[in-house]
Amino acid sequence: VLGNILKEKETGQIPVDPADRHKAFEQAYELLLQGETILIFPEGQLVPFGDRVKARTGTVRLSLATGVPVIPLGIYADPQNVTSLKIYRKGQVRKGLYQFRGNCHLRFGASWRPNPLQQKPFQIHAQTDELMDHIYSLVAEAQQASQCVPHTLLNPVPQW
Repeated sequence: VLGNILKEKETGQIPVDPADRHKAFEQAYELLLQGETILIFPEGQLVPFGDRVKARTGTVRLSLATGVPVIPLGIYADPQNVTSLKIYRKGQVRKGLYQFRGNCHLRFGASWRPNPLQQKPFQIHAQTDELMDHIYSLVAEAQQASQCVPHTLLNPVPQW
């Protein structure tokens, strides 16, 4: 559904085909080498607050391959604004969470680079886990900050 809205040509979206993930990696690699900025969700889905999922290693591998740093971003959406849906795509059921209403709260972290001396597969997975630990701590910070947002108008004086 969202893919139909975010047409590749109009937004620069790089579609990730689970059967050919290498193609998306190569496109992202080329964009980074050209000095472009890309946004990657290593977990590949909206994760319920407090839960964790095993992230994919593409973000760390792209950073190692290009030398480009990662800017971690934690995103928090209030659970009351998140909907669980099942979508049928190419004959397969995809289940996930989607946000159609309400605010989301963002918390950016300091730039991070994986260790280039640790490029064995198990080390890349460990570095991905390290990155995700940082991202999940940013999500928690965004959640805490969301509780401080006043639910009243900032200017309660009526406008005439």
